[in-house]
Amino acid sequence: MICKKNQKLVNFFNASHIWHQELQNWQKEQKIRHFLDTFCETRWYLLAKVCMGVLVYKQGFQHCLSLSENSRSKYPEIENTVVKNIICDKYHFVDNYELTQLIKLIVDAIGRLESNDSTLADIFKELIYIHKQVSQLEDHITGLQAHVLTVISKHVREFDSNIFFIALFLSPNHKQVAISKKINEDKIIRASLELAKIWNFSKKDTSILLNELINYKNNHPLFDVSFSDSSQSLQSFWTKFTGNFPLLHRFAIKVLAIVPHAASCE
Repeated sequence: MICKKNQKLVNFFNASHIWHQELQNWQKEQKIRHFLDTFCETRWYLLAKVCMGVLVYKQGFQHCLSLSENSRSKYPEIENTVVKNIICDKYHFVDNYELTQLIKLIVDAIGRLESNDSTLADIFKELIYIHKQVSQLEDHITGLQAHVLTVISKHVREFDSNIFFIALFLSPNHKQVAISKKINEDKIIRASLELAKIWNFSKKDTSILLNELINYKNNHPLFDVSFSDSSQSLQSFWTKFTGNFPLLHRFAIKVLAIVPHAASCE
């Protein structure tokens, strides 16, 4: 309903020559760079731009409505009752603000995951981050927050594959998050060894990898280093351990080399 009302506003001001021009004049006065975008149901970015556009242009809509009602000699009346009601509905703009906050979280996550150095671990990390942020937002729209959290939980279950848990386990800051009731640390290590065999690790190498995984799991002093998700990639982190943990380094680099866009996660 919020998106439909936003689209009615956008369609009206894009279709009306006079009010389109007046809104553009207001835009220039306010030094706003972009005009209103048209909604497309299949694109998250465009949905976000429409909602954010309506948010930014709230006072512009009110400005035009005021001109139509108080300057009849110069401007025609806005006769579209639906559009007038939306502009006057302060609750719509409050709801649109909350919806925009939610959509922005998703769009920003998509943007980060489209990076060339995104890993399978990043999929889970983004879902965890979004879930946490949504939980902290104020819930003005009845049921929306609960619905979004339910959808996120549903999508998390879609990545019910050992490779995603292994990748998350290899992220130092999220190692304990990867260990859950569903897949404990021993199962993650066994799954890692099975994957290593598929990748033609020798029996000797697999045995060494087991010891290195256990050391990593038990927080060996060599892994007691600062790691920042925002300033350092996982690939860069694991490169440091080439000499001390050669098999774990080799295994981690192979796991992190898997492109998310080529996997089911996309």
